[in-house]
Amino acid sequence: MKKIYQKHGEGIVDDDPNLAIEYDPLFKRVLGTGINRRELLQVGAALGSAGMTMPAFSAKKKWDPVIKIGYIPITDAAALLIAHELGYFKDEGLDSKKPTLIRGWSPLVEAFAAHRFNLTHMLIPIPVWMRYNNKYPIKVTAWDHTNGSAILVGKNSGINEPKDFGGKQFAVPYWYSIHNIVSQKIMKAAGIKPVIKPQSAKLAADECNYLVLPPPSMPPALAAGSIDGYCVAEPFNALGELKAGGKVLRFTGDAWKGHPCCV
Repeated sequence: MKKIYQKHGEGIVDDDPNLAIEYDPLFKRVLGTGINRRELLQVGAALGSAGMTMPAFSAKKKWDPVIKIGYIPITDAAALLIAHELGYFKDEGLDSKKPTLIRGWSPLVEAFAAHRFNLTHMLIPIPVWMRYNNKYPIKVTAWDHTNGSAILVGKNSGINEPKDFGGKQFAVPYWYSIHNIVSQKIMKAAGIKPVIKPQSAKLAADECNYLVLPPPSMPPALAAGSIDGYCVAEPFNALGELKAGGKVLRFTGDAWKGHPCCV
């Protein structure tokens, strides 16, 4: 995937330890805090929890006339990449630097909070969490899209409908994501209980273990059998079908019509 997106950003080197598959600072912090897992897995917890905080955000920064874009390699970033590539910012009298590709939501959020970027796209629960839980003066300037994501499962996972997720491993791109909310809604409607446990832990027949993976890491993890399914935006569902032998089980818009995704 690095070559595909190289044109639109300097990218992050593949051997960066901060972007390894198992790395997600927020995920590790959650598991180490003793937060009640049942409370965490309530759908509302995906929109904010007083106990789940990142390192202190720094809100003081002078206005920067140069647009610095950070993005995740998903279709949600298209508007920003096109605006830079076609000179739309210059048409408005603004300079923009070459966008920087980031592989996961945690490093993107932390880089944005540290003022490495001043323009980005985010899963809609993230700015809500940053604004109201962390008091960071983030501003939503435009709606990105609705629907547009799916649940993909492995060809050998044995999953043909939501009730089959019992005893399985399932990845979402971020705890504060619509993917977390909608997939839990689907699971619970089928009698499946989302939990957070080590991947080596034994699961009950009605439990599905949730973990966080950066979107680019999902198809390889599915192909390797490390996870049984995931919920994410494009192009990683199409890639999962073409390269990892996965199949779309359900589109998120079918479970929640017109749901928000990125802003």
